[in-house]
Amino acid sequence: MARFAAFVALGGIIIAVALKVLRKPYLIKVKWDECWGDEAKCASGDETVRPFPISVGDDALERIYAQLKVRTRATQPDSAFSWGNDRKKYENRCVGEYGLRHSYFNDIMSYWENEYDWKAAEREMNTFHPSVSTIDGLDIMFYKVEYDRKKYSDIDETDTILFLHGWPGSVVEAHKLIPLLTDPAANLDNTVQIARPHDVIVPALPGYGFSDAAVKPGMSYCQMGVVMIKLMERLEIDSYIVQGGDWGSLIAQCMTHLDENDAIKGIHVNFSPITPPLWSFPYVALLESDADEKAKLFPLSQKFGVDLVETMPYFLQQATAPDTLGATLSSGPSPLAAWVLDKFCRWTDAASNISKDELITNLMLYAVTGKATSAARLYKESYWGTQECFHHLNEPIVAPTGISDFPHEMHRPPTIALGSKYKNLIYFAKAGRGGHFAAMEAPEILASHIHEFCAELKKLKE
Repeated sequence: MARFAAFVALGGIIIAVALKVLRKPYLIKVKWDECWGDEAKCASGDETVRPFPISVGDDALERIYAQLKVRTRATQPDSAFSWGNDRKKYENRCVGEYGLRHSYFNDIMSYWENEYDWKAAEREMNTFHPSVSTIDGLDIMFYKVEYDRKKYSDIDETDTILFLHGWPGSVVEAHKLIPLLTDPAANLDNTVQIARPHDVIVPALPGYGFSDAAVKPGMSYCQMGVVMIKLMERLEIDSYIVQGGDWGSLIAQCMTHLDENDAIKGIHVNFSPITPPLWSFPYVALLESDADEKAKLFPLSQKFGVDLVETMPYFLQQATAPDTLGATLSSGPSPLAAWVLDKFCRWTDAASNISKDELITNLMLYAVTGKATSAARLYKESYWGTQECFHHLNEPIVAPTGISDFPHEMHRPPTIALGSKYKNLIYFAKAGRGGHFAAMEAPEILASHIHEFCAELKKLKE
């Protein structure tokens, strides 16, 4: 049996190598000198970095709270429909086989209307020194948080970390992570001995939060990579590490191919959207002994059947008709919350402790800015757009790479397959808990992994 397994695995490897040799490399299609926003902003040549204190006007807040007061409550009671046919799978979750549990949804919406404090959220965001700068006609809002030079006066060299969020997230994803990176000695429990402080940059992606949306088609995740590179150049940061999950991971990986000045020292991602190579299936099925690794691919009927059916509908909707969906999401806080909270419920570890305030602040960044439509367009721009950016997904990454593997991430390629894409994988770690929104669910774990990755990078220079 062992010989047969080895033979099958070897055959898979030979086929995979042949396909790799025959495949043509993907040429990334981006524009470096395009105006994506207001023509007057492009013509002005404004390269200033301006303070951007977050303060939403009363009119916008009154509109949202007026809609909350007249909302129709979700009426389906918790019953057999809350669990479907698999009560054990959904018993401790806010989503069931039939979707978002209405009791949970009503609880969140009631808290939003009666207890949530947006002004407190504004005060928190303003502690991260929000600023804005115009890149290719788009005002890009970002946090820039520097570590205390006096406290860490013995540190002679450290790294700036560019943190990139995804959908349906926002800069809120970084709120608990920032102090763990900028001041690990004070904020990181059981501080890793090798932890060093870092400056952290957290931009809102174009079309998200307080960053402008593109006014014409073409703003794919690779094009966003161009905007991020230009932002770091604007800030005169010529050496940095990119960290991301979800779209942030894809942008980070694309940036390594666009980085003509070798400014990116490495990338750390907690989402690895690769297609497992053919040879990995027989290898994992026949030779892999670790149960967790086997569960990443098998049973095939679950991973490439049930799981895809449960996960892909939102993706197809946003990749084909984002404006149709956007018309609904922009009509009020209730439809926006239902669509977004469903994803937070499905893609997180049931044991995660994301607070109601965090969830609602994230929702507010879509509601007060009207960015639900432009955020959803990223799927269509990247999948069907003129740049066909998704062809980039399996392009090899040669930059030093670190990967954190969270057990409740919705897509987890087998560890043995990671080397097929990441040619310089210098760090890999499995987390004991957490899911797709790792920075919100398990910030201490993610921060420790980032610190450990940075230490590995430092060793490469020594």
